[in-house]
Amino acid sequence: MTALASGSRHALGTLATVACALAALTLTGLLLARPLGLQTLVDRSDSMRPAISAGDLLLTRLGPPGAARTGDVVTFADPGRGGRLITHRVTERRAEGDRWAFVTRGDANSGSERWTVARDGRVGRLVLRVPRAGFAVAWLSSPAPPSRH
Repeated sequence: MTALASGSRHALGTLATVACALAALTLTGLLLARPLGLQTLVDRSDSMRPAISAGDLLLTRLGPPGAARTGDVVTFADPGRGGRLITHRVTERRAEGDRWAFVTRGDANSGSERWTVARDGRVGRLVLRVPRAGFAVAWLSSPAPPSRH
């Protein structure tokens, strides 16, 4: 075996070890997220670029809506989109009786969302973004194709 082939084999082995370690850390983090009060999400759009990109793994902590401040990145069920979860930046917030009213916008978007949530409701606040890790999570959580025998 040549020195070049040996070096290439060693580099591939190291790369495989690093990939396995990252996968193990990601899976461990996903398993620990829920007991720690965190929610894991995979961002599926570029509406928050450059801060968040499609394929990023997001960890959010659910908390009272009054704790979200202008400038925070929050995840909420958008009533205008059938309750679909959206992760955008808070541009305005104010108390309105027994509710909190928010205006949010994706950093790369020109339009805003206006929505409210009960004072005792919950809003996810971004805690951590892991670039591109969402691709691996989506792949690992997708169903296996049927076997062909």
